[in-house]
Amino acid sequence: MRLLLLFVSVATTWCGPAALWADGASMRAAPQRAAAMSTSAERCSALPAAALLSTETAEDTRRATAAQAKSAPAASTPAVSTDGSGPTILGVRVGFNGRYKAGAWTPVEVLAQGGSRDCRVQVAVSAPDSDGVEVLYPSMGETTLLAGAKAALGASVRCGRVRGRLTVELRGDGAVLARRSFTASAAEAEAALPAAVDAQALWVVWGDSRPFREALVVHGLEPEDRPVLAEVSAACELPLLWYDYEGVDALIVHTSNIERLGELAADRDRAAALRNWVRLGGRLIVASGPATAAAWRQSDLLGELLPSRTFEMIELRQAAAVESYCRSSTALLAPGAAQGLPMVAFAAFDGAVETAEGKWPLVVQKAFGLGRAKFFASDLNSPPIAAWRDLPFLVSKLIELPPVRGAEGAARGVMHAGYRDLSGQLRSSLDQFESVRAIPFWAIACAAAFYLLLIGPFDYFLVQRLGWKVQWTWLTFALSVAAVVVAVLWAAGRFKGEQTAIGRIEVIDIDHESGVARGQLWFNLYSSQTQRCELAVAAPSTIESPSSARRANADLAPPGDRAAAPVRAATDRLLEDQTLLAWQGLSGRALGGMDVDALWGEGAALVGYSATAGRERLSEVPLPIWSSKAFTARWIRSV
Repeated sequence: MRLLLLFVSVATTWCGPAALWADGASMRAAPQRAAAMSTSAERCSALPAAALLSTETAEDTRRATAAQAKSAPAASTPAVSTDGSGPTILGVRVGFNGRYKAGAWTPVEVLAQGGSRDCRVQVAVSAPDSDGVEVLYPSMGETTLLAGAKAALGASVRCGRVRGRLTVELRGDGAVLARRSFTASAAEAEAALPAAVDAQALWVVWGDSRPFREALVVHGLEPEDRPVLAEVSAACELPLLWYDYEGVDALIVHTSNIERLGELAADRDRAAALRNWVRLGGRLIVASGPATAAAWRQSDLLGELLPSRTFEMIELRQAAAVESYCRSSTALLAPGAAQGLPMVAFAAFDGAVETAEGKWPLVVQKAFGLGRAKFFASDLNSPPIAAWRDLPFLVSKLIELPPVRGAEGAARGVMHAGYRDLSGQLRSSLDQFESVRAIPFWAIACAAAFYLLLIGPFDYFLVQRLGWKVQWTWLTFALSVAAVVVAVLWAAGRFKGEQTAIGRIEVIDIDHESGVARGQLWFNLYSSQTQRCELAVAAPSTIESPSSARRANADLAPPGDRAAAPVRAATDRLLEDQTLLAWQGLSGRALGGMDVDALWGEGAALVGYSATAGRERLSEVPLPIWSSKAFTARWIRSV
């Protein structure tokens, strides 16, 4: 048994991937060896500026951490105050009515109650990433919590497990004033954390979600292919930051309550978050046209999402366009009906018409920046549509449900078994580094056979040949094991490389109308030694849009050959330059997937790291020896 364990140990050292985690002692000693990251930074500086990844040494990390101590607390947290006079954490609301996406930015609302005196607090939420390493996410700035008063404090988090844990802290005056953990397996309802959505799409419905649930069933989608619907009823349930919509595939406005719609228009932070999310690629569907148009027409933020701010209310006496739009054989308006179809009539509008009744558009889809907004001119909540038998077909057409998966869709998981989307294939491609060579299996098999021969027949022959006593085999055995270990470590170092390597893919989109460029970066970072590092992504300082280049070329051409250059609208001033950096997870139940229960249990948090309050930097990221970690970044710049 002892020989077998030694053999397994040596073979594992040769293979390398078994070194997924480093022990705590080596992690604590890592900052002394983190200077090797500067070599990587110099090598990475040759990359295009659009995706420059910078790393800092341990001394740089300590200086940055000290300068940002107020906005980005270290991963090691101070002790909790126990004098009993501090604030209390009553509960937490995660996502949209308990629905949120694993591996995406998620809004968190912390319900807290003040203590015996007023205090300034900062919310810090921590959750494991996809590798089970605890990540701390501090909120922006501090909030005054009045004595004895209850308050809802906002924060953001990125959960790496479908059934994970969440730890909330209230910090102030250099100490943790309150701390509480929430887990998926908690017995108390107040401490229970709802499970996250993994591979399925997440649609947020503002209003009654029953028509959309019926449409999913009637459409015939398999349960695993159906989008998950999260129902919200008030504007205060929507995020304050645009990137907290990251896990939302579509936001459907289905409420006909003008007062609630007006509350969102009056809340500039939430209105700006929704508007900026759509501008940067979000998808908005308005299914209650009359109420939404009346509530948002005067808003300088949400009014831009409407096809037009100028309209009138009319009532149609025929609805053949609606029936043909959803391929219905049932009449929406009965002949001679006293009530017609109420709708919003736009005389002039911006967008593409999908269907219209005469000169009045019924469904208009508008491109807004990199996203799109679809507007239904009538109301699904009001008669006669609300009582129409074929309403599920109309809903399916409006929300653009995907086709039912047939025989060709059954093999879509063959590309990367166990993963539900392309993230697994992408991560596998980024894990190929030129400086890191894979050891072939035949070499491992030959080394294992040689090791067995060395400690068995050869050792016996050597002792017998030299005429030594049998007891000397303990010495020769130890020397053989030591020689093999040294050889394996040397060979592993040669194959695994001695430099930090990066594999990356970047996509850049430019919206000429708003003058905004969006970049999405995925990269895997390979470490040749156990260390901690600080990561940041530098987006390009200037970007030239294609139209600007055409205008410059036109200015150089002779006057008679100059073509009229397109005139760009004013730059979107509501979108500030921003960079978001975070870890990247894998969806699915395969090895490393976020839908796999943690092997280390819910209570054993591994050595963690922290994100800055602005989400542009990761501090003290642990990188074990001969391993890689996946990250993703998004940046926004004016062009």
